[in-house]
Formats: sequence, structure tokens, C-alpha cells
Amino acid sequence: MPGPPAADGSPTWTIFDPVRNRYTRIGWHAFEALSRWASGSPEDLMQAVEEETSGTLGPIELAGLIRFLERSGLTIADQPADLRRLEAQLEGAKSSMASFLLHRYLFVRIPLVRPDRFLRATASLIQPVFERWFIGLIALMGLIGLLLVLRQWDAFLSTFWRFFSIEGAIFFAVTLAGLKVVHEMGHAYTAQRYGCRIPSMGVALLVFWPVLYTDTTDAWRLTSRRQRLHIGMAGMAVELLLACVATLLWSFLPEGFMKTAAFFVASIAWVMTLVMNLNPCMKFDGYYLLSDWLGVENLQDRAFALAKWRMRETFFGFGEAPPEHIRPSMQRWMLIYAYATWLWRVILFVGIAFLVYHAFFKVLGMFLMAVEIGWFLFRPAWRELKEWWRRRDKMQWNINTITFAGVVIGGLVLLAVPWKGFVSVPAVLTARADTTVFAPVPARLSDVRVSNGDAVAAGDVLFLLDAPQIDYEVGQVEQRIRMVAYEQQLRSASGQNLQTLVVLDEELAAGLSELEGLKDVQGDLQVRAEISGVVHALPSFIKPGLWVSVDLPLATLVDAGSARATGYVASDDLGSIAVGASARFYPDDPRMAPIDMSVEAIETVNADVLSEPYLASVYGGVIGVDTQAPGDPLVPHDPVYRVFFATLGDTMAPAWETPGKVRVEGQSRSLLDRLWRKVVSVLIRESGF
Repeated sequence: MPGPPAADGSPTWTIFDPVRNRYTRIGWHAFEALSRWASGSPEDLMQAVEEETSGTLGPIELAGLIRFLERSGLTIADQPADLRRLEAQLEGAKSSMASFLLHRYLFVRIPLVRPDRFLRATASLIQPVFERWFIGLIALMGLIGLLLVLRQWDAFLSTFWRFFSIEGAIFFAVTLAGLKVVHEMGHAYTAQRYGCRIPSMGVALLVFWPVLYTDTTDAWRLTSRRQRLHIGMAGMAVELLLACVATLLWSFLPEGFMKTAAFFVASIAWVMTLVMNLNPCMKFDGYYLLSDWLGVENLQDRAFALAKWRMRETFFGFGEAPPEHIRPSMQRWMLIYAYATWLWRVILFVGIAFLVYHAFFKVLGMFLMAVEIGWFLFRPAWRELKEWWRRRDKMQWNINTITFAGVVIGGLVLLAVPWKGFVSVPAVLTARADTTVFAPVPARLSDVRVSNGDAVAAGDVLFLLDAPQIDYEVGQVEQRIRMVAYEQQLRSASGQNLQTLVVLDEELAAGLSELEGLKDVQGDLQVRAEISGVVHALPSFIKPGLWVSVDLPLATLVDAGSARATGYVASDDLGSIAVGASARFYPDDPRMAPIDMSVEAIETVNADVLSEPYLASVYGGVIGVDTQAPGDPLVPHDPVYRVFFATLGDTMAPAWETPGKVRVEGQSRSLLDRLWRKVVSVLIRESGF
């Protein structure tokens, strides 16, 4: 049957195989050759094409046409060679059960209904949907709805975040299923409107995730590109119509089930239509729309073949002809599409690999992840490398070849040569000894004898405190002791009730013990330095007469004579450093100079909790931590090991904790070695060996 005009304006024809429900598109040159197929011999056929048409048909073109006809199943097989070819095709199409499971778990199509009779019976009911006035009305409603939502954007977003729950997940699944049913019905009704047959509708399992599909293969019958575009965009158009109505209703509906339903329909329809369905790198609606818009059938395979040819010719200059002759502007678009799709596939297949890894128990997840990456990423790359090697005799060295070879060799050198001989460790520089001064009991400052920067010795008095409550309690205990002693004296003189004397002795001893404790507290009211050092962090409001609690820091004493750094090294770098290795601390504060240090100690057990908050990601550090709320322990996300660094020479300790990085001289290791160790450690960790 006649086909749509080709990209260059030449006519095309479409061949339909009703047994396989398969369409094959041929161009003008193939049609002219097939029209003269009964010429008698290949030579007569080529001569007839040259004499009767404006084109030419050479032996190479004729051989290619024959291969195309045989692969498409359009030739009569009545010779032994034909039977052997068909048997080889049959054997090549067979696969083992293991191979079937490995490759079919990603996509399985399950037909459910044959909707043709239902679509014809109900076509008149949905006829208004295709009218221009109806589409214009819905578009106006959507514009008004979007303007109203923008005026209440905070309320709309708060609705979105509120449904991150089990209830929200159920709402999402039900709404998405309903939208996809309407989406597929949009394709089906539009195709039926243009006279196409819909042989089946059903469910396709995409990595075990159900998605609906509609078989609109019959659209290949249409010669109008505009009609095929309408069929391709019908599903998204219906979703957008529903999104417009739901967006407007959301602003007017009262709180409740209907408003929630309108929110889900609007948000899911807008996002799924604009983000997923329009993506041309996947064979969803966006791909077929782009293919019809460019006028290039089988866009993906043809673009890939063109991109491979261009890559081979650019790098190696094989001198081969392009897979097909396309005008330069279309060639550029197809190359851009191929490269973008390759990049998208890398991202997609890596994402699917991690998805299947987390979806199953560890052993099966790791196996499926390896299959996913190996089959869909490494296998195509390996096949292309084999093609390069097979054509090695045709390579023509040029500047691109030399550049490519240099990049490859440089990359291998970069991976294999142990060039990195240091390890960067996030760390905090502190004094080797420091202490914070607190009041022993709630008290009033009577004297402050130090100020910031003063050097003090251990035992020096820093603050004098006055605690009237303690003085009062001392007086009360002393009064009670005198009364007990007086009563004890009277009873001893009378010689009566000796048992009472024993009780009085115990009461007197308890009173004396309590008095001794209170006297010790009174002695502590003279706050003394526990270590020798320099006074820091003395607040300006600490003055005589101020009442202080036991939780208020009065000052900090820092041993300025020595400093140390505490850092955390990742498990990958743990084997690269050793005790005694030289290091240098680079503070984050640009006003401080680097400090020479050495590795003092390395803990062999990974840290359960990060004791230096400066290094935690939640406080601007570089070590990722898992924490639920402020005040919770800072648990490192990945295994890290604590390392202590000692300063070399006379280095004054900083007044404050100073974050930075320590560059440690370590064992030189290549990136390939690091990658191998990382992979092995992950495998051991995740497999539970």
C-alpha cells in the first residue's frame, strides 16, 4: 500500500504481513526494482532499472536488497539453500531457559483484551473530545487553574509533602493506574478514529513494574504523518486534559477526599506526562513522536548505526560508506539523538542494576546487578571493540586516531600506575590537654581573678564563689550537732536509757560526716585550675555578683604547650598509612599556617560515633553521618577509622578546635588497585561472607 513521503520527498510503500501483524517500509529504489523483478536475471533487472528509471541498481545494491527481503521474510523459500537459511534463523532465535529469564525479566508483554469491537461501539460517545472547541475550553480551564495554584503555591506544596506515607503511596498507585488506563484509551480511540485496528491492549512488566500498553502497529498503514503524530500524542493529551480540569477543581473543592483526588490527578498527570512520556531516549510516546516528526522510521536503530559508523570513521578512518545516505542536517540530528540515548542508557541501566540489587535478597540481587551491567553495558562495548579489532587492517592513522590512542594509553597509565602516594584525612586540631571550668554548685561570683589570655598553673585560684545556701546548711548542721552532743552529755550523766545513747552516737557521726561534705563544697567555692595552661573562652558577662549554675561554662583552660589532630580515614585508605608516617595539617582558616605532624596512632576498629562534630556533614563537614534529630549520635554512614596525629617541634595549641585536612604520606597505589579493593570490600560486606 502507499506510504508517507520519505524525508527527501520521494514516495514510499508499505508491505503488510497479516500473519505476523508486521509492516515493512520500502523506498522508491526498492519499489522500482521489485516492480521489475520478473526481468529474468540479475543482469536484466539492473539493466531495466537503469533504462526505465532515473536511478541505478548495481550488484552491491542488489545484494543488499536481497538480504533485506530475506531477513524480512518476503521471499519464497523453495530451494534447499533457503531451507537451510530458515533453519539457521530458527536455531539462532532459540534460547535456553536461563538466557530467556536473564533477558526477559526486564520487559514482558501480556495481552489482556481485544478492544476493537468495544472501541467501535463507544466511538460516538467520545467524539466531542476531538472537537476544537472542547480542547480550547479545557486549555482555558487549565490556564485558570495554574494561575490559581500559583497564588496558593505554599498550600499546594504542603499537600504534596503531607502524603509521604502509606496512605499517600496507595493514593499514588491508584491514581497512576487510573491515569494510565485513560492514557492508553486515548491512543486506542484516536487510532480507531483514523481507521486503524487495535489488535490488543494489556500489561507490560518493565523490571517487574506493570505498565499498560496499546498495540497501535496498524498506524503504519497511515500515509499522513500528521495523523500518526495525533495517535502518538493522544495519550499525553488526554492526561493533560485531566490535569487541567483537576488543577482548576483543586482550588475550589473543600478539604476532603475529592480535593485529595484532584491533587493527585493534577500533580501526577503533569509530572508523568512532561518528564517520562516525552523522553525520546526511551521507546515511549516521546520517541515515536520524534520519529514521526523527523520522518525517520526505526529512528533508534538507524541513529545507532549512523553513530557507530561516524565514530569508527572519525577515530580510525576505515573508509567505509555510511549505512545509508541522509542529508547532512538530518545526519546531525540523528547523531545527537544517538549520543544522548547512549548516555541515557548508561544512567538508566546503572539505575536499574541498583534497583534489582535492592529489590531482592543479597545473592540474587548481586547476580542480577552483575548481569544487568555486564549484558547491557559491557557487552555492547566489548562487541564494538571486537569490530575495531576485526577491521584493524583497514585502519588509517590520522590526528584523531593518534589523539584517541593517546587518550586510551593515558587513561590506562592513569589507572595502572601507582601515582597517588598520599592520603587526605579530614581532621580537627586541638590542644593535647584542655578542660572547661564549671561552678560546683549554684552560687554567686564574689571575685574573678583571671582574664582571657592569662597563663595559670595547676592549683591557682580562678574564681571565688559565694553560696549562701551552703552557708545556711552548714549552720543548720552545726546547730544540730551541738544539740545532739548536749543531749548525749545529759543522758550519759543520768546513766539511764543506754540504748538511746547508741542512737545519739550514730546521729552525731552522720552530722559530722555531712558537715565535712559541706565544708568540702565550701572549699570548692574557690575554683582552681586543674591543669597548667592559658585561659580562653571567658565570657565578658562573667563578673562579680553574677549568679551561675552548674551548667554554665566559666572558662576554658588550654595547655598551649602541645597540640594534636584527630582525623578519620576511610576504609579504602586505611592500608595506605602507617604509624610514624609524616603528615601536614592544612587548617580551613586561611590565616593559619600549615603544621608539620606525624601519625601517632591508628585505631583498628571503625568508629561507631563521630566525636568531632566539625567533621560531620550535618554541620558542614565532609563525613556523611546518619542522624534523625538534633542531639542524636553522629553515626558515620560509611566505615571510618580514627587516626591521631602529633605535632613536630614546638607548636602552640590553638585556642579553639580548628578543622582542616591532614595530608599523609602513604603507600603509592594505583586507581585500579583502589577500585579493585573497593569492589572486593563491597562484595564481602554485602554478601555477608
